[in-house]
Amino acid sequence: MEKTKPLKQFVEKESAEDFKCSICHKIPSWKNYLETNCGHFYCKNDRPQLNSQCSLCKQAISKFVKSEKIVRDIKRLKIFCDHNYFGCNWKESWSDLKSHL
Repeated sequence: MEKTKPLKQFVEKESAEDFKCSICHKIPSWKNYLETNCGHFYCKNDRPQLNSQCSLCKQAISKFVKSEKIVRDIKRLKIFCDHNYFGCNWKESWSDLKSHL
């Protein structure tokens, strides 16, 4: 499974935008996301350092938090198939993509 997906691959872009990495602007998977104490999201690859500033709000990052609700919400995001550009019309929850492929 890919660690991130571009926003254009999501059916409901507004919903996916809520989880967009503050650095690379892609959507991290539920296994690859970090949420800061100020509520902004990052990919693990773009992980800011603790005690650094959030790139969005400039608040000091004192910890990373994990929420089962956020994990569920990211899994439920509707996504187009990775092979959409070849004509595949599948679009379901991101968590179901692996079984589709």
